[in-house]
Amino acid sequence: MILLVLITMIEEIGGVYPDFIGDGQPDSNFNQINFNGQDNFSSLSSELDTEAFMAFGEYNFEGEGNHTFFFEANYGKRETYSIAGAAQVFPWVPADNPYNLCNPDSVNYSDCWGSIEALHTDPAYIAQFLESGYTSGNFGFFNSQGYDQLYADFYNGGVLPDMHDYFCGNIDANGVPVLSYAAVGYSLYFTDDFGAYPFDSVGYEPGCYPSTFGESGSIDVQPIVAVKGDRTEVETDVSQIRLVLGMKGDVTFDGYEDWSYEASAYRTESTGKSFRSGIRGDKLSLALGWDPSYGIGANSSSIRDYALSAPCAIDEINDVSAVAADVLEFVLPLICLHLLYTTE
Repeated sequence: MILLVLITMIEEIGGVYPDFIGDGQPDSNFNQINFNGQDNFSSLSSELDTEAFMAFGEYNFEGEGNHTFFFEANYGKRETYSIAGAAQVFPWVPADNPYNLCNPDSVNYSDCWGSIEALHTDPAYIAQFLESGYTSGNFGFFNSQGYDQLYADFYNGGVLPDMHDYFCGNIDANGVPVLSYAAVGYSLYFTDDFGAYPFDSVGYEPGCYPSTFGESGSIDVQPIVAVKGDRTEVETDVSQIRLVLGMKGDVTFDGYEDWSYEASAYRTESTGKSFRSGIRGDKLSLALGWDPSYGIGANSSSIRDYALSAPCAIDEINDVSAVAADVLEFVLPLICLHLLYTTE
């Protein structure tokens, strides 16, 4: 998890991959953990299974008229299967979720805040970042307005801001987080108030996720996961039955001896079903620890305002009438069942 967070953040602020061991190669390679287009289970063509059965016959009644009973029975079945990779899901995981790796109470806890802070304060990384020549946002525009000198005088000990200051802010001699140059620039441009711009009020601009130095404890995280079979797996079953019963023969009435007849009845029935499975959004939200009654998807940051005290806390749902019955009946995802049997 830490590796994913660090790599995502590094890509957002200019693609500078740390080389702390000095071997000339990035310490982490996103391609080694990125499975997009690298699965070995996607279908090149659909799998096809077929079954067929046919029977027919006739029975001739001896005697005048050559009357013959006949039948025919046909059955066919076709099953197809295909899978097109694994679709990605971006669900928010609450800070208190026991599977959140940034949660100190998690079995697999990792110090997410400490890892990000260690990266952003590492001199070697800062040097790499500054040497990359990466520029973005309104850095040049703010400089043309004279904001760089204001930032240097008020926030940076007289030193003009560089791109690290623009995205990440800094820490002053007393260890106090300093606003990023981006936040100060936007604040000056729109309000003439150094600290008025709403984002980045505590040290980091969003490009330097998470959001500040000196934080500890857990935090909501948004992993990138893919579930095999979610929305990309299709199964189709088609079957057909045909039955025919009939009688044929020669007409024996006087004057109609040159005529023959045939009468039959038949029944044909075809059925087909196609199945495409997908993750239920309401159950996913509840399993992660969000209130599904608000109708907000787990991939939306807005869901973060509606956390439950724990995954599957049905009794805390705000409006049970807005939730599907099978959720309230405890037909829940595996994570909830796992918690039931592992939590004392």
